[in-house]
Amino acid sequence: MSVLPFDELNALSAEKEQRSLPIDQYFDEMSLTSQQKKDRKAFAREMQEILFNAIALIHLLVVQNISGTTIDNIKANLNNDLDRLVRKYTVPDGYMVYMVTEYTSNFVDVTVRHSASDDPESVSYWYSNDRARLNAEDEANAIFNYDEYRIALSEGRKWKTWITMRDGHVRQTHAEVDGETIPIEDLFLVGESMMRYPHDASLGASVDELANCRCSITYF
Repeated sequence: MSVLPFDELNALSAEKEQRSLPIDQYFDEMSLTSQQKKDRKAFAREMQEILFNAIALIHLLVVQNISGTTIDNIKANLNNDLDRLVRKYTVPDGYMVYMVTEYTSNFVDVTVRHSASDDPESVSYWYSNDRARLNAEDEANAIFNYDEYRIALSEGRKWKTWITMRDGHVRQTHAEVDGETIPIEDLFLVGESMMRYPHDASLGASVDELANCRCSITYF
């Protein structure tokens, strides 16, 4: 999972409509195999529920001032829930465990930080199912993309090709690397960010290149 605050991008948007797509639509639009779509959809649905439960607890504690738990306990429980979810699909290595922990801490901290806004509509987004779904979709891609990258390395694949959706919603920086083939351990230059694969935040990629990305990779 990425460690960058994907939500910050949404905070800059003045749109009041839903910021996430329905899970089926989001993954069906991607250039993935049927099994890849099935796994990511299932992962995202369960993660959405886990995240929404966490922000509901934060809302009770921070906004409604109803005690019964602490921020540290919420972080610990969320981390455990996400760790168990990841282990349903793969055996995480040390980096993946680190990503889960960093993502958990960031997600909770971002939620708390935006609780003090004077704009009730803005606060409502940070505690919404829309936000939970947007995060779940992004993180499903992040975790599976990393897993597929390390599997490709272990299998001795030598090359990789970046693939966009090639529609009107593809951001320009991603369109510029569409179809680019490079050695598997080399880096794509996406805008000003260096990335091993879509949703790779390990080298400090900008959130502008991460959030809502529907790109995929082919290894060979």
